[in-house]
Amino acid sequence: MIKPYLPQNDPNPQRRQEWLNRNREQYEFDLDYLYPIPYLKQLPIGENFSTRYLAQATSAFSKLNANTLAAKFHSLWDPLNKLQDYEDFFPILPRPSVIKTYQSDNAFAQQRLCGVNPMVLSRIRGEMPAHVQFFLQDVQAKFGKSLELEKLLKEGNLYLADYTSLSFIKGGTYQRGRNYLPTPIAVFCWQSSGYSDRGQLVPIAIAIDPTQNTHFLTPFDQPLSWSFAKLCVQIADANHHEMSSHLGRTHLTIAPFAIASARHLAENHPLSLLLKPHFRFTLVINNAARASLIQEQGPVDELLAGSLNESLTIAKDSFKTWSLDQFAFPKEIANRGMDDVKQLPHYPYRDDGMLVWNALKKFVSG
Repeated sequence: MIKPYLPQNDPNPQRRQEWLNRNREQYEFDLDYLYPIPYLKQLPIGENFSTRYLAQATSAFSKLNANTLAAKFHSLWDPLNKLQDYEDFFPILPRPSVIKTYQSDNAFAQQRLCGVNPMVLSRIRGEMPAHVQFFLQDVQAKFGKSLELEKLLKEGNLYLADYTSLSFIKGGTYQRGRNYLPTPIAVFCWQSSGYSDRGQLVPIAIAIDPTQNTHFLTPFDQPLSWSFAKLCVQIADANHHEMSSHLGRTHLTIAPFAIASARHLAENHPLSLLLKPHFRFTLVINNAARASLIQEQGPVDELLAGSLNESLTIAKDSFKTWSLDQFAFPKEIANRGMDDVKQLPHYPYRDDGMLVWNALKKFVSG
């Protein structure tokens, strides 16, 4: 058990300084690898996975490998070519419950609120954004009297999932040809049932390529066309999630704090003791990403839509636009207009996240 000391109270300041000097030799910033993102030059031995973690990971991967070997693919050339192939991919592992409903509008909208990437949706405040090329009256014509879009806009009940920031991506290559990335916008509305927090988010229009044309689709279009439009949103969302929300604004954002803490906070500094559990395995995971995930012919290169350089540009851009003050959890939610519980009563990412935030705030304040 390490006893905490502030620097001015440490009974052995020389040992403290020697420890910091050693750490500064081991924890060096690398600004050349993925500029402007600060990376760790070499991984210190003490940052490796624990034996317990490796044992748990091995157990999990053994189940995954057994499942993969048992899966029957209709085509070895392109094993996941049909939607049914994905359903058949779980001969041993339990099927995700969403597999029964994922093509429905309700499941599609719900993923914007509590799926893997609930950080894109924002409330439209006042007027439609200038780059949303289609007009409300065009959409209104398809809905008729079932929705009053101008009223919804005025009341702040329209929401936008916007992926046009990815429009610079021209596409990578795949074993069967080129990859492409749709960069759509999707408009939703909150429909209240009139009872407390009951209601649902409803998709009302999707423009697959709003930077090139004003064509849009709604639930009133041909089912296959509407399903295709929703699939384009899911593809864009997966690329945005992996490289922006997940890699750029989680792994790569926290790493500089872990490196700087190791260089400037002694092991017995109170902040070091408090932060250490939160930094656990961060640097070794990022090191593994550098070694395989974001290498040529690695998963990012082969599975995502853009070229490797384009995908890494998403991560770099997300890092450049991140700031500690604007991305504190309550502030980030408010910046997207998603903080009003009465306006949007169902947003699990916000509500669950605030429970964690408030608990941490209480602890740190105390």
